[in-house]
Amino acid sequence: MYEIKESTKPNGKARIIVVGVGGAGNNVVDRMIEDNVTGVEFVAMNTDLQDLELSLAPDKVPLGEKETQGLGAGADPEVGERAAQESVDEIREHIKDANMLFIVCGMGGGTGTGAAPVIAHEARDMGILTVGVMTTPFSIERAVRRENAELGIAKIRDDLDTILVIPNDKLFNLASKSTPIKAMFKLADEVVKQAVRGITDIINEDGDLNLDFADIKKAMKDKGTALIGIGEAEGEGRASAAVKAAVESKLLDSKINSASAVIANVVGNVTAGDIQEVDDYLKELLGDRVEFFLGMRSDESLGEKLSVTIIATGIDDNTSIHGGFVPRSVPSAASKFGTSHIPPVDAVAYNPTPATPQPAVKSGINERTVSPIRTVNPSTPAAAPTGEIPGLKSRVKDVHMEVPSFLRKKNDE
Repeated sequence: MYEIKESTKPNGKARIIVVGVGGAGNNVVDRMIEDNVTGVEFVAMNTDLQDLELSLAPDKVPLGEKETQGLGAGADPEVGERAAQESVDEIREHIKDANMLFIVCGMGGGTGTGAAPVIAHEARDMGILTVGVMTTPFSIERAVRRENAELGIAKIRDDLDTILVIPNDKLFNLASKSTPIKAMFKLADEVVKQAVRGITDIINEDGDLNLDFADIKKAMKDKGTALIGIGEAEGEGRASAAVKAAVESKLLDSKINSASAVIANVVGNVTAGDIQEVDDYLKELLGDRVEFFLGMRSDESLGEKLSVTIIATGIDDNTSIHGGFVPRSVPSAASKFGTSHIPPVDAVAYNPTPATPQPAVKSGINERTVSPIRTVNPSTPAAAPTGEIPGLKSRVKDVHMEVPSFLRKKNDE
């Protein structure tokens, strides 16, 4: 059993790194930077140098420049895997001091699907608490992307302490039939961002309720499958309504009691009464068997609304959302991408209260300050592993959607 590293920061706080892999992962990193998420460090990794140069991340790692010539993985996970193996020394150099690592990506393409398992393998070998948050393709996308996504997830999961998979198709429940498909990709980025922030807020925000790294390690180390639920409400009883909305999705509601731990993060102009309502609701729902961790973050931009994010870890993952068996490791028949079918896995539980129509929202991505790509010369070589995930590009100018306020980009101030 490997040992998780304890905090190495001078201030005693854990060093948390978010690595965005491929186009989709880089998009999520950009959103977190634009939203001024603090207390974490950001690294963008990609085989596509043109796309990588656009990233807002201060640290950028080109993957497999010899393998890909900086032109991307061509939607081929095996190319993405070889690219990451070529750059394994640089990968290790950028994550070596982390206590906790988030790997965010889109599964189904070349870079994310191929490179992410390599990164996860290295992180686990280095004793880093590693969490994967990833999306799977829409059903309207090519079948090969969906098959690659399933194989990539099966390949990465044994090197992750916790894995949270968000099927893009579930996001159709949040939008109308007139919602542009590009806006759906953007919403997928937002949900992944919310999942990561729901955990990091609890560690990084100062306050009596928030937890230290040891608490989060206990909730997420070697926990396997995780699910996310996000709800919001306002008015009298808003806290109870928000947490109820978060857990009453068909997917999360049917599985939350099989979790070994639940992390809840309350965001907004939070009162003592709000915290008590959330605490009472979840303790009654979960009973004494499930470990429960509660944190909060102040966010005046929500006005009178309250948002509750729930991460349930250690979910019984013998069955997928489609009822199929989910293997904990990749069978020999699926040693290569695209050679075997593995049933789909995991899901997002998302049940916010209905939102009122909102004006068009600007992404802000066209007006950006980017850092140059910086490479490092690692002092010690590392052994190459195995791995992968995709690049779902979703850089769009304007979005017309009905989504909860905590997902809407703020208007230019």
